[in-house]
Amino acid sequence: MLCAREAVLNGLRYGCGEGQAVRFQVACHADIGMLRVRVSDPGPGHAFDLSIHDDNGRELCDEHRGLMLIRALCGRLASLRNGAELIMDFFWKGEKQ
Repeated sequence: MLCAREAVLNGLRYGCGEGQAVRFQVACHADIGMLRVRVSDPGPGHAFDLSIHDDNGRELCDEHRGLMLIRALCGRLASLRNGAELIMDFFWKGEKQ
């Protein structure tokens, strides 16, 4: 829930203009024990490379801490359209599929 909240807030704050909306989808795949959350906004995204920052986030400005939280808490993360669309997978059975 925290990751979904951060992704939606990020999309609303940085990816939406006047009258635009964030798209939020959730799918549950109980057979493999996975919950998938997809959040997308109509914006262009931005080039932020999570891998170059310190894992504890000390180097980050406040605007980037949510992205680090998302990366740390989801089992698998896909970033599409330069970050304007995030697909977050959470697993409760076994290892990542």
